Amino acid sequence: MEVTDQQRRLLELCAIRVDGVSVDWSLIARQAHDPSGLDDLFQGVITEKSVAATHSRPVLSSGLRHLPAATERVVAELEAASVVGAS
Repeated sequence: MEVTDQQRRLLELCAIRVDGVSVDWSLIARQAHDPSGLDDLFQGVITEKSVAATHSRPVLSSGLRHLPAATERVVAELEAASVVGAS
Protein backbone atom coordinates (compact mmCIF):
# COMPACT_ATOMS: atom_id res chain seq x y z
CA MET A 1 0.00 0.00 0.00
CA GLU A 2 1.46 3.30 -1.03
CA VAL A 3 1.09 6.41 1.06
CA THR A 4 2.64 9.84 0.74
CA ASP A 5 5.36 10.98 3.09
CA GLN A 6 2.88 13.34 4.74
CA GLN A 7 0.37 10.52 5.26
CA ARG A 8 3.08 8.27 6.73
CA ARG A 9 4.19 11.00 9.10
CA LEU A 10 0.60 11.57 10.20
CA LEU A 11 0.19 7.85 10.84
CA GLU A 12 3.42 7.79 12.85
CA LEU A 13 2.11 10.54 15.12
CA CYS A 14 -1.14 8.63 15.57
CA ALA A 15 0.82 5.46 16.39
CA ILE A 16 2.70 7.02 19.30
CA ARG A 17 1.78 5.28 22.56
CA VAL A 18 3.20 5.95 26.01
CA ASP A 19 1.91 3.63 28.71
CA GLY A 20 -1.15 2.95 26.56
CA VAL A 21 -1.91 6.66 26.04
CA SER A 22 -1.76 8.37 22.65
CA VAL A 23 -1.53 11.95 21.51
CA ASP A 24 -5.07 13.26 20.98
CA TRP A 25 -5.87 12.43 17.35
CA SER A 26 -8.21 15.39 16.97
CA LEU A 27 -5.39 17.67 18.08
CA ILE A 28 -3.06 16.07 15.52
CA ALA A 29 -5.69 16.58 12.81
CA ARG A 30 -6.24 20.21 13.71
CA GLN A 31 -2.54 20.99 13.76
CA ALA A 32 -1.90 19.05 10.56
CA HIS A 33 -4.03 21.59 8.68
CA ASP A 34 -1.33 24.19 9.24
CA PRO A 35 1.45 24.05 6.60
CA SER A 36 4.11 23.64 9.29
CA GLY A 37 1.88 21.60 11.61
CA LEU A 38 3.41 18.16 11.09
CA ASP A 39 6.94 19.54 11.26
CA ASP A 40 6.04 21.30 14.51
CA LEU A 41 4.59 18.12 15.99
CA PHE A 42 7.71 16.16 15.04
CA GLN A 43 9.71 18.79 16.91
CA GLY A 44 7.46 18.28 19.93
CA VAL A 45 5.64 21.57 19.46
CA ILE A 46 1.89 21.69 19.98
CA THR A 47 0.70 25.13 18.98
CA GLU A 48 -2.83 25.14 20.34
CA LYS A 49 -3.84 25.97 23.88
CA SER A 50 -6.38 23.43 25.07
CA VAL A 51 -6.95 20.67 27.59
CA ALA A 52 -6.10 18.16 24.84
CA ALA A 53 -2.83 19.98 24.20
CA THR A 54 -1.95 20.00 27.89
CA HIS A 55 -2.56 16.25 28.15
CA SER A 56 -0.83 15.47 24.85
CA ARG A 57 2.42 17.43 25.29
CA PRO A 58 4.13 14.98 27.66
CA VAL A 59 2.90 12.00 25.61
CA LEU A 60 4.26 13.52 22.41
CA SER A 61 7.55 14.48 24.02
CA SER A 62 8.12 10.99 25.41
CA GLY A 63 6.80 9.26 22.30
CA LEU A 64 9.13 11.14 19.98
CA ARG A 65 12.08 9.71 21.89
CA HIS A 66 10.82 6.27 20.85
CA LEU A 67 9.62 7.15 17.35
CA PRO A 68 11.16 4.07 15.69
CA ALA A 69 8.60 1.89 17.52
CA ALA A 70 5.74 3.96 16.08
CA THR A 71 7.34 3.82 12.65
CA GLU A 72 7.61 0.03 12.86
CA ARG A 73 3.94 -0.19 13.80
CA VAL A 74 2.95 1.97 10.82
CA VAL A 75 5.05 -0.13 8.44
CA ALA A 76 3.50 -3.35 9.79
CA GLU A 77 -0.05 -1.96 9.50
CA LEU A 78 0.54 -0.73 5.95
CA GLU A 79 1.99 -4.12 4.96
CA ALA A 80 -1.02 -5.89 6.50
CA ALA A 81 -3.37 -3.57 4.63
CA SER A 82 -1.55 -4.27 1.39
CA VAL A 83 -1.82 -8.04 1.91
CA VAL A 84 -5.61 -7.84 2.10
CA GLY A 85 -5.80 -5.57 -0.93
CA ALA A 86 -6.44 -2.20 0.72
CA SER A 87 -5.64 0.77 -1.45
